[in-house]
Amino acid sequence: MEQALFVSCLDDLRHAHTRRYDRIYFGVEVCHWLMPSPLQLRSALDFAKLQGLPLTLVTPVLPEVGLERVRPLLALLPPGSEVVVNDLGLIPDVSEAGHHPLLGRILLKVKRDPRIGAEDLEHPGLAAHLRASNVTNHAFQALLRSLGIQRIELDNVQQGYDLDLPDDLRTSLYRPYVSAAVTRRCGLNFSEGNTDLLWRDGSCREHCQETQLEVSTLKQVGSTKVWASYQARGASLFYANHAEPEDTEGWNLDREVHLPRPPVFASLPPDEAEPAWDSAYREQGLEVAWNHAEADPLLLELAGREPPLEGANARAVELGCGTGRNAAALQDLGFEVLGIERSPAALALLREHHPAVQAVLGDVLEFPLADDAHALVADYGCLHALAPSRWGRYAERVKATLAPGGRLLLFARRLPEGHAPEAPVFVVPGGLPEWGLSEAHARELFGPSLSLEEVVPYEGAAHASGVEQFNYFLFRRIA
Repeated sequence: MEQALFVSCLDDLRHAHTRRYDRIYFGVEVCHWLMPSPLQLRSALDFAKLQGLPLTLVTPVLPEVGLERVRPLLALLPPGSEVVVNDLGLIPDVSEAGHHPLLGRILLKVKRDPRIGAEDLEHPGLAAHLRASNVTNHAFQALLRSLGIQRIELDNVQQGYDLDLPDDLRTSLYRPYVSAAVTRRCGLNFSEGNTDLLWRDGSCREHCQETQLEVSTLKQVGSTKVWASYQARGASLFYANHAEPEDTEGWNLDREVHLPRPPVFASLPPDEAEPAWDSAYREQGLEVAWNHAEADPLLLELAGREPPLEGANARAVELGCGTGRNAAALQDLGFEVLGIERSPAALALLREHHPAVQAVLGDVLEFPLADDAHALVADYGCLHALAPSRWGRYAERVKATLAPGGRLLLFARRLPEGHAPEAPVFVVPGGLPEWGLSEAHARELFGPSLSLEEVVPYEGAAHASGVEQFNYFLFRRIA
C-alpha cells in the first residue's frame, strides 16, 4: 500500500520526516485564493526532490479567476505529474500540460455524516443507500475514462462504500479527516457571532482560516450516547474518522493519503520585500551590494573550530544562502550543507558558480527542516533582512532543527544604542530595509534552549549615515 502525506502549507512538510512516505500531496481543495504561490510550489518540489519523492498537486473548486491562478502552477510541475482535480473544468488544462488528472474527493458524491452508526447499516436497503456514490455508476466510470482519469480519491466515511471498480480505476483513501461539506460563499465571521456576514463579491477575506467553530451533536447509538463532532474553518466543514475500513473489496485501493491536521491552509503572510530582493539579483547578478567574491573568513573560522563528524553531526544548513559562496566553503570544511534561498535569481547564480552545493528555493520561515537534525545553522545576513515581527518564528525554527550541542552562527546588524528596535538601521540600495539586533534581544530571542557563547563585533563600510556595525553571534543548543 503506497503511503502519501497531504499538506496545504510548506511548514507541514516537516511531517515527512516522522515516518516513511512514498509521495507528497501539496495544495488545497476548497478555495482558489488559498492555493500555493508559484514560489511555494517550487519550494515544495525542491523538498520532494530532496526526499526522492514524487509530488501530487491538489487543486480546489475553481471559478474563472481560479483557473488563471492554477495554470501557472501546472507549468511548474515535472512532465507526467499527478494533479488532483476538484473541478472538472480544469481537466483540459491538466491534460494539455502533459499531466495525469485524479478525481478529487470533493467531486465524490457520498453521504458524509459522522452520525451514521452501526445500527443504520443493519438495514440492507438503508445500508445500500448510505454506501452508494457516483463512482458506482457505469456511465460515470465511462466519463472518467474519457477524461483520462484513472484514480479516484475517497473520503474515509465510516459506512464505507459498495464498489466493484474495473481494474483500470484505482483509489486512494484519505485519513483521518473527512471533508463533510464545502462552500463558495465564504466569509462567515463566527468569532463575532455574525453568521449573516457573507461576502458575495468574489474577493478574498484573508483571515478566514483563523476562525474555527466546533459543533457536536448528541447521538444515541444502541444504549450509549455518543458525540458526533464537526469542525468548521473558513469555507470547509470536516470531522475525524481514525478507523480503518473493514471491507475494501472491489475498491482497487492501493494508496493511503494521511492528513496530519484538518485540510485547511495555514501559512505565513507573504513577505512584501521578496520580489524586490529577487529583482536586485536579476538586475545586478553577483554585483549586488551584499555579495562578495569569497566566503566570509570569520564565519568559516568560527565554524571550523569544531570539525564536522559523520552522519547527523556533519549536517549544516545555511539560511538565506544567496549565491552560495559561504555554503560552498562550509562544504569544503566537510559539512553536508543544505542552502535555503528565496530568490530564484540568486539560486540560478548559485547553481552556475557552485553546482556542487545542494540548495533549494524557499522561505526560511516555511521551508520544512527536520527536528534535531543539524549540527550547524549558519546565517550571514538573513535574519536582519526579516522584519522583527518575524524573528520569533525564525528563532523557533532554528531551535527546533539544531541537534543537541549544535551551533548557530549568526551574522547580523547591530542595533545602535537608543535606536527603536522596530525601525530599520540601514536601507540597502533598491529600498530594501534591514534591522538591527542587540545582544540582549539575541539572548532573549534564542534562550533558554540556546546559550550565547561568543559575540564578535565587526565594522563594515562607512556611509554618510556612519559606519556599518555588525555582530557575529555564536550560540549552542543546550536543551
